Amino acid sequence: MLLGGFIGGFVGWLLDKFRGGFIGLLLGVFIGGFIGGFVGGFIGWFLGGFIGLLLGGFIGLLLGGFIGLLLGWLTGDDGDGTQPKPPFAPSDPLINKIQTGEFYLRLSFEVVSAVLCQENSVYLIKWKGDQLHKYKLVDSNNNPIKICNKSIKIQQSMHQIGVTENFLVLADTSFTVGIEQIINNLLVTKPLRQLFRIIPSQNNSIYIVDRKQLEDLEDVEEYKEVEAYKVEIPREISHFIVDYYDNNGQKITLHAAHICAWDIAQWLRKGDKLVPENHEIPDDLLGMQIGEMDISLMGRHVIDVSPEKLNQGKPEITSTNLSCNTFFTWASGLYTYDDEQFPGHTPPEKLDKIYWSSLGLWEELTTKFMYDQYENYEYRTIELNKVLELAKKGIPSCLYKLDAESLTIEDYYKFPRSHIGFSPQFVPKEGRTGSAPDGGSGSYPDGDSSTDGYIVCVVFTPIEEVDRTSSRTLF
Repeated sequence: MLLGGFIGGFVGWLLDKFRGGFIGLLLGVFIGGFIGGFVGGFIGWFLGGFIGLLLGGFIGLLLGGFIGLLLGWLTGDDGDGTQPKPPFAPSDPLINKIQTGEFYLRLSFEVVSAVLCQENSVYLIKWKGDQLHKYKLVDSNNNPIKICNKSIKIQQSMHQIGVTENFLVLADTSFTVGIEQIINNLLVTKPLRQLFRIIPSQNNSIYIVDRKQLEDLEDVEEYKEVEAYKVEIPREISHFIVDYYDNNGQKITLHAAHICAWDIAQWLRKGDKLVPENHEIPDDLLGMQIGEMDISLMGRHVIDVSPEKLNQGKPEITSTNLSCNTFFTWASGLYTYDDEQFPGHTPPEKLDKIYWSSLGLWEELTTKFMYDQYENYEYRTIELNKVLELAKKGIPSCLYKLDAESLTIEDYYKFPRSHIGFSPQFVPKEGRTGSAPDGGSGSYPDGDSSTDGYIVCVVFTPIEEVDRTSSRTLF
């Protein structure tokens, strides 16, 4: 196993162009050899010594090569006393497409997964009050996305399911979860974050499943493979919602907030620096949601899911409408709407008004770590230095009512400065009666269905206010 580490360290030395390579070589040997030996030993125990030897050496080579490269850079110089630039510096446009640490780690894990044929799949579970029915999602084009099987893979995270008359809609959302999330407040937090972090994809994979495939299974101990149709939507998404009405299986209308240049899986940590003054993060803000580096866009996407498109395995986006407002749509991620229709509490066929909450834009949440990550953001709307200027002035958090079709903001509430509104919930008025009109919107006897109620939010308040009043404010 040490052979893999030695080769890895030597590769790191060569890649580092002999700048501080000796220390990188040694560290690459020992660390790469240790990791490669550990993994190889485990695989050797599981599958046999020879396979374990090969895989351990290969993984040691990959990790040792990266570690030798990284540590050679950290310990070396360019001959003039200056610190050399890392091979994939934040200013490099490739940073948004490939990151050195992520590449090596993912490649190593893929090799192990390919040999062990470990399970890495997405399942749908259907429950009708008695038995659970299990369905494995596979790529509609039968592409061998992985060596072991053809199931779809979630690269980031999935925490929502949209439901229409005929389809289920799932999204690989821009909320990356990995090893980095367990690294916090260590002496070596910064280099470890650089090594293990996974930058969210700037595009979203949407998977569409025809509900007719989800027939009851005779043997509930088994699972059935069902096709999932993939479509790509540009710009990051954390939450979305769909119209229940899909034009008899012809189109899906998806509403989303595009959280552009906002890594919502991050939080303020010790070692972070504020931009542009490079100040330390105040202790009372540690753990707070990190700030965004561009304005969010409200999106409405219509997807063609007609039989002709699905037979080709290629649903198609036929129309996209995007909008933003520099006063309101900063870090918009959470929504609510009137989802209580009469009778039967069925989903609204067509969304009318959606209430979104936004984080706002705050200098105290704007870090150098995120600045570097999104310096070359592909879909930039507002120039980065302009974002910093606006953050210095401060843009408050707010709750706003969005017309779902035109994407115009019809009403809003701005929270007081230093207050941030989250988790909006629509509460219908007591005693509201009536039948849902066609299309799921329109007038009720007591008023418009989409506005006939209250919005309740959880609000972060300043520490001084809580200490002074010993109470929480409800908006």
